[in-house]
Amino acid sequence: MVAPLALAWALAAASVRADEGASPTAPPRPQLAVAFEGRMFPSYNSALAGPRAGASGAVFSLPFLRVHLEAAALFGTTHDVLGDISLGTATGGVTIALGAFGEGFALEIGPRLEMGAAWGSGQPIDPATRSASTIAFVSTGALVGRAALRLSQGVWGTVALDVGSVLYGLEARADDRRAAGVDGVTLGLAVGIAIDL
Repeated sequence: MVAPLALAWALAAASVRADEGASPTAPPRPQLAVAFEGRMFPSYNSALAGPRAGASGAVFSLPFLRVHLEAAALFGTTHDVLGDISLGTATGGVTIALGAFGEGFALEIGPRLEMGAAWGSGQPIDPATRSASTIAFVSTGALVGRAALRLSQGVWGTVALDVGSVLYGLEARADDRRAAGVDGVTLGLAVGIAIDL
């Protein structure tokens, strides 16, 4: 009876050592990120571009759920027969994403809610034409897909695509018609880097 008990004890001890040696799945590390973003508003034939920066981390240490806090400043010019219309936005937002994380790559998808300010200013071709400026509160809801690939230890290359709708927007008019705006459907592409903390 001693031999079977000794064998069982040895197998149990070996199993414990194997479990201790295994590395459990850990949540992705918190990150700081910066990207260059391009954004379109097809209904108004308007496009903006500029920097986006933020921080992200796991939610309650859950490896599959991640929150992103971001800020963006985008600028652009829409051309009209009467002149140019300069547009800009300054926004902050939050994304809650479900993710799949592997060795050297990450894929995420989730909703983003963003809000801030948008402004527009007209520069007419004819000096006799009266110009105007406007500013408005804006808010956008979008679905964001993000992919990341490890470039080196602690450094990731990132690409994010989003499609959404402006909930509260800005419209610039010329000669009593719609000339430019931050409104309607919106499409975005951001390319950047993220650094593990």
